[in-house]
Amino acid sequence: MLFANTNKTAEAAARTPAGTRDRRNAAASAPRISLQIELPLPQLIRHLTAVFQHEGLPAPQSEAEWLLAGLLKLKRSDLYRDHDRRLTAAQQQTALEFVHRRLQREPLQYILRASEFYGLEFEVNPAVLIPRPETELLVEKVIALARQQPGARVIDLGTGSGCIAITLAKHLPQARLIAVDSSAAALATARTNAQ
Repeated sequence: MLFANTNKTAEAAARTPAGTRDRRNAAASAPRISLQIELPLPQLIRHLTAVFQHEGLPAPQSEAEWLLAGLLKLKRSDLYRDHDRRLTAAQQQTALEFVHRRLQREPLQYILRASEFYGLEFEVNPAVLIPRPETELLVEKVIALARQQPGARVIDLGTGSGCIAITLAKHLPQARLIAVDSSAAALATARTNAQ
């Protein structure tokens, strides 16, 4: 798979990831709420659910579960296995940062630096768009069409995280794929995801 930058002037701007300064400022100005982060996981999930609900986040329990599962590198269902498990001091600090960022409406995928697409996990950051479930339909159509044409060539313009090109490469090993983006930071993310 080939990754190509179509905009050399974007490379200088891409050295500082988009949103880095904004996130630091947002964390500093996050609403001051009382968080009981030292609770056992099941109680912590209930507490975060209540906080997220109070702050008007959609699907507050799912958000709490995804945030903690991402932090702990667990499946959501595993959060409920050990009723006495608590976050370590370092995990508590990270959880507080994550919660404050989410309360500033930063997308959960950017906070966790991960998003699932077509059954694969991809790194995401503010330099790329978060993969949309609707895009999986496009990938299905391309796979169906390309399988009818041996040696198909596919170009992914504006590849971002590379989720489309990488997914196609996994499902179409005989196809020739080219992923192009004008952002050097996006191409770096796509290259990381391709490894």
